[in-house]
Amino acid sequence: MTISRKSLFPALLFLLLVTQLWAGNKPQYAVSAIPKELLTGANAVLRTKEVVFERKSVKRATLNIHYVMTVLNKAGKNNGVFVQAYNRFSTITQIRGTVYNKEGKKIKTIKQDDIGDMVADLGASLYTDTRLKYIDPDYDHYPYTVEYSCQIDYSSLLNIPSWHVYESYKLAIQEEHFKLITHDNNQPDSPLAIRYYPNDKSINIKKEMINGSDAKNAITIYSYSVKNLKAVQDEIFSKSLSQCTPVVYFAPVKFVVAGFNGGFETWDDFGNFIRLLNHKRDALPEETRVKIAQMTAADTSIHEKVETLYQYMQDKVHYISISKGIQGWQPMPAAKVDELNYGDCKALTNYMKSLLEAAGVKSYYTLVYAGTNVSDIRTTFPSNQFNHAILCVPDKKDTLWLECTNQHIPCGYLGDFTDDRDVLVVSDFYSFLAHTPVYGPKQNVKNRKTDVTIQPDGTCNMDIHTSYSGIFYDENLPLLLTNDEKKKQALLSTLHLPTIQLKRYNFREDKGHTQDHKPLPLIHADIKITAAHYATGIGNLFIIKLYPFSTNNSTNIRYHQRHNDIVIRRGYSVSDTIVFHIPVGMTVAKLPVPKKLTTKFGDYSYSVTKQSDSVVYVRKLRINKGEYPPSDNQDFLAFLRQKADMDNVKFVLSY
Repeated sequence: MTISRKSLFPALLFLLLVTQLWAGNKPQYAVSAIPKELLTGANAVLRTKEVVFERKSVKRATLNIHYVMTVLNKAGKNNGVFVQAYNRFSTITQIRGTVYNKEGKKIKTIKQDDIGDMVADLGASLYTDTRLKYIDPDYDHYPYTVEYSCQIDYSSLLNIPSWHVYESYKLAIQEEHFKLITHDNNQPDSPLAIRYYPNDKSINIKKEMINGSDAKNAITIYSYSVKNLKAVQDEIFSKSLSQCTPVVYFAPVKFVVAGFNGGFETWDDFGNFIRLLNHKRDALPEETRVKIAQMTAADTSIHEKVETLYQYMQDKVHYISISKGIQGWQPMPAAKVDELNYGDCKALTNYMKSLLEAAGVKSYYTLVYAGTNVSDIRTTFPSNQFNHAILCVPDKKDTLWLECTNQHIPCGYLGDFTDDRDVLVVSDFYSFLAHTPVYGPKQNVKNRKTDVTIQPDGTCNMDIHTSYSGIFYDENLPLLLTNDEKKKQALLSTLHLPTIQLKRYNFREDKGHTQDHKPLPLIHADIKITAAHYATGIGNLFIIKLYPFSTNNSTNIRYHQRHNDIVIRRGYSVSDTIVFHIPVGMTVAKLPVPKKLTTKFGDYSYSVTKQSDSVVYVRKLRINKGEYPPSDNQDFLAFLRQKADMDNVKFVLSY
């Protein structure tokens, strides 16, 4: 098949399509035309969407987007807002928008003055050139429909946009089309060749190779379409939306960013690009090198040197996000960090690497996808899947992993921000995938001991002593570091006890605590509270709940039919010993019998014993990390309900 390149020019085809769609008052997107089955469980319906991405060279590409969205109710309002990011390597043009009422009648056309433009990061960034174009239709007569289109032109291209069928939960899809066009001359080894990765085997990408007017003008088109997809519901204990719904990821075989060449044929290719970006950015001032030599002169091992310099780095610098131009990928020079005393994750990691180098310690810049609840990267698909940098320090006995943006955690501790995931280690000559330490039930531990003194009126005074490690340490670290008033508010909100009065509290930290010779910091919390009428009086009896901390939130989970795998991201253990001191003149009338629950999701047990003038309750819970099929849902819910019922057990005192 041979046709002229001009007739195939995708941007022109897209422009003609959109022009037809926008012409006059047609089409009119009446809500009544939406298939009724798509309305079930939906807050919005994507009526139609056309996305055309054209890769013209290793530097240049164009993305055209046109879509129509019907917002059914207030909960779907965000689906009706247009948002598109851009930076110094991209520009957005031809933004158009229209609002229709439920009958499909045009209400208003978005004017240029209605298009907002703002900085993308208003938080920790010192500066960034990433900005957002956005449109708020400012219309709340539900249901209504919005229609948007725009064009994005790229002058440098590290990432090719992935195609996510679903952009949010409770969004139904009436019709959606994606097309990627690359001018690769139909050659798999062309610099413009692309690779793709569908996250679901059922996704069948159509690949079409079309010859141009001569051999040099051939293009390859990748396309995929979907129709009439019902809304996806958010299910607790599930993977992320992008893991549960169809996504196609793309990566260029070769690319150029700000004059730097790179590729994604292998992980080593991408590592070579990172090494090129970081080249000669590790030099330190001579006076700093002398200081480092003096500081580490007495250290006799690699581990000691690392600890000394890690503490020095933490005391000296602080984290500030920087995302401007090539600095979105390239670290600030170590000498500049040394002068300014701040940097982003790339800069601080490179700086720590430079400090260690000055002390004769080898370390490797490492890329990771960070976050407390994220999935592993696609290891078989080399591409830019990272958002953070850490440092890998190999040692004969063990490997140290350093989080360089946190000024508080001990040396070698990662925590839930970067634990248990695949990372790309960029060594001096090659790059390879590795896995960060896993924190499981032996490390993620909450150990609590409570003394409860029961008063004759049913009021209970409680002395609570808790130690936290692993994910529980991470959860409580912000509380440890905040001011007293915020500590008090946070404590009152987490104790989950009726009518409590906080008498005193104290937090302390053990950063030197280790487990199996590895850092595992602890937070100790000592809390004294009074819970009015915790013991319920009935005649000459007092009924007292043995476990005062349960919230039982998970017992409200209900699904007629679960669709997604059950995912428990991390295993953990909770241990409680509660001693109830019995008032003089009271005796134990009834104690519950011990119980134990063993499942593949976890284990739970409690025991209750009478000891002279007290009742001792011991509770142990262990949750297992794992992924379980939807068919296990009833067993999983039964486990949660049984645990909740066992947490509600009581004992009885009598006069």
